[in-house]
Amino acid sequence: MSFNVKRRLLQGVFGLGFIGFMYSALNFIANIYISRVYGVESFASYSLFMSLAGLIGIYCSGGMDAIVMRSGSALEFEEKVKKAGAVVIYLTLSSVPLVAYYICFVKGMGGVEVLLYVVAAYTVGHNTFKQGVSAYLNNQSRYQAIDKSVRGGFGFVLLVIVGQMGIKEVLTPILLACLCMCLSFLATNAFVRRNGVDVNKPSWAIDASMVVPVFFVLACSFLVNLLVAIDFIFLSVADEPQAVAKYAAAQKLSIVSSVLIFSINLAAVPLLLRAKRAGDAPEANGVVAFAVVLSMLASFIYLLVCVFFGDYLLSLFGPQYEEADVQLVLIVLAASGLVNSLFGQTFTLMKVYCNEKPLSIFVMLAVVAKILVLMSFYDELGILAAGVGTLVATLVWNVMSFIYLLRVNGVSAIGIALKGVQ
Repeated sequence: MSFNVKRRLLQGVFGLGFIGFMYSALNFIANIYISRVYGVESFASYSLFMSLAGLIGIYCSGGMDAIVMRSGSALEFEEKVKKAGAVVIYLTLSSVPLVAYYICFVKGMGGVEVLLYVVAAYTVGHNTFKQGVSAYLNNQSRYQAIDKSVRGGFGFVLLVIVGQMGIKEVLTPILLACLCMCLSFLATNAFVRRNGVDVNKPSWAIDASMVVPVFFVLACSFLVNLLVAIDFIFLSVADEPQAVAKYAAAQKLSIVSSVLIFSINLAAVPLLLRAKRAGDAPEANGVVAFAVVLSMLASFIYLLVCVFFGDYLLSLFGPQYEEADVQLVLIVLAASGLVNSLFGQTFTLMKVYCNEKPLSIFVMLAVVAKILVLMSFYDELGILAAGVGTLVATLVWNVMSFIYLLRVNGVSAIGIALKGVQ
């Protein structure tokens, strides 16, 4: 891998990593603040809302970030942006009946909650689509800085101000989160418009040639997020809010390890696509090797932190989170992140090689495996079953993706990494 590409990858990783770290730190503190100031019930409701809004938002995005990012010429990019904007709107409208059914009939809530979920889902979906736009324009660091500053920084300030004012209703954190999502939506719209792209002029006629690619890209993204959300959905139905809150604390902490990995992926994908379009296999291999090594190192260090300091980190949420089962869940979730890294950038490579169809099947099988673990062992293991299910699911889709890449594309991220970064 050339020095310039390595430098661009490192710059992207450190830039996006710093932004992601600051956002995660603020989000982490915000979760602790909600748990301690607003109470367990509010924290459980907020965690469920953020998880489901993210899941529905990925559905609403339609995988348009990946579709737009793969554009070749500027003209193709412009056409895809117009079509993608319409797809996000159509998918958001199609999600309303299911959201209304779940909120009103399953959870027993009202129209206000339905509106909050739909608004949050649309803003998440549209912002995800704009991530692809910013990646194509090579402005993803600035885009992420704007998005996360509004949702993280401004959101945390609002949360503290409202909390100090004594407004501590159960829905308060959710309302504030939804407000910040809307503000981020407006701010990122203005940012991409300044870069010469108007994402608010959709082409309402959907090109039939996009339907199949969109379906599998969408299915892949949706199922990956379902892997995370299924824990909260299951716990919210099967147990008390305390169980949701305890698992949420462990899960929020485990996400910290994914900040650098997510940043590595964001920085690596545009470089990989550029090398792939140019037919430069050594360059692409170098990017993969460097990304794999960085991911492994970050995951291993964080697993050690969870093993030795997990009890202290959980105690920040409150004394009720220091129980042994919650600590074990945290360690298992951190181990899942390490397993994901040890298999290399399988998810990234599957998307780069346009293998969304088999990847969506593999992830669907992982979701089924996780549900089976939850249903089979929850009565015996409690919330630990959710952690074990995550570990099993991670193994399932990683092993299948690794084998597929090796047999069909002749690519092994682990093999590339072991040869060293050239």
